[in-house]
Amino acid sequence: MARINDHDCSYKSRVEELEAEL
Repeated sequence: MARINDHDCSYKSRVEELEAEL
């Protein structure tokens, strides 16, 4: 479960970066 959680955190951080570019 830890791996999935870590991946989700990385995905959320990437989404935040993309939103910041807009």
